[in-house]
Amino acid sequence: MEEALEAAVEGARADLQTEIGVAVTNHSSGQTVEINQDSEVRAASLSKVAVALSHLRHLKETDEPLTPHNRGLLEDSLVHSGNESTALLFDSLGEDDDAAATELTRTHRMLGATRTAADGGWGTETTTAADQSKVLTALGQTPDWVRQEDMEVIREFMSPELGYPSYTQQFGVGVLAESQSTPESTHVTEVVVKNGWLPNDDGRWNVGTMGQATINGEVHDIAITTFGAPNPECGYDILDDLVLIIADKVQ
Repeated sequence: MEEALEAAVEGARADLQTEIGVAVTNHSSGQTVEINQDSEVRAASLSKVAVALSHLRHLKETDEPLTPHNRGLLEDSLVHSGNESTALLFDSLGEDDDAAATELTRTHRMLGATRTAADGGWGTETTTAADQSKVLTALGQTPDWVRQEDMEVIREFMSPELGYPSYTQQFGVGVLAESQSTPESTHVTEVVVKNGWLPNDDGRWNVGTMGQATINGEVHDIAITTFGAPNPECGYDILDDLVLIIADKVQ
């Protein structure tokens, strides 16, 4: 797997001037594959998972229930990548943007993500594939600062509906939810995904994916970040190719 991914990463750099970071973890074996895992990009909508986890942490700390209204905000944020819903969840973290950003950064630190820090908001902060892999850990091993039943809500909303995924969940790790896309003889179940895309002022795009999938019976965390694509569609294609390489190389 590592050799094939390295070749694809180098090819994208040479042909498209796109920088890529990869972090893959096999839960069963503990094996990890990391390539440029500390390469920095804008988090974009990948940040929405950490915002959701921060909201759930706040609920447990204050002994408050997850209300139907906020459950709806989480659904729109994670399924449809709704920015307004995410902004409302972010606002719930503190009395102003700086306080909320401090709480979002605190969540990253509690997860072991050391290079991602919110700066007065969400989505524009820099992150890395290694840090997004740390966020993914919470999906498989619920931290003690989130209620288990609330974490199940997050996993539910990050799971693409087979055959009818949201357009925001169709690429990256989400491509594994479409059986016709997966390599022959590769069996994939239990896909969860969050994708993100955001342009820099120079017109180059940050496009990333983070998620989890059971591939041939083994759970894998997959985090891939890219920067430099000339348009988001190019970034989506790069992510799809890399995710399918990962699935193909799992024995």
